Amino acid sequence: MARHIKITTVNGSGTDGNNLKNLYFEESGDGYNLFAPTHPTPTQLNSTLINPSVPSSCTFSFALPGTTEPTYTITVTAFPVMTVTGTWSDDDQLKIKDTPGSGTFQAQAGGTGPIAHEATAASAK
Repeated sequence: MARHIKITTVNGSGTDGNNLKNLYFEESGDGYNLFAPTHPTPTQLNSTLINPSVPSSCTFSFALPGTTEPTYTITVTAFPVMTVTGTWSDDDQLKIKDTPGSGTFQAQAGGTGPIAHEATAASAK
């Protein structure tokens, strides 16, 4: 199974950044895709492969599952070994849930296969 690099730390203004926690990057060929851990199938949030060697692919907007308009913009700034760092912002016009804002994020590798709560849900069936 592919290794997941889960967003674990979100800093910045506003409270909407907390919605990014537990989203994860997954390696795919020469790049990465960003997923939301939805059930039963994770939801891919980017439409273009995130390729660290192609800067234009590292900034993209997406909508969280259950919403229709792109509300978040992420810029991946670094892919050191099994971590991802970058910046985030959400659309002030949409006021999706909490206080809009912007800041930074960090994702760390957490092993292979389903992330912990996916594995727990699968074993409970």
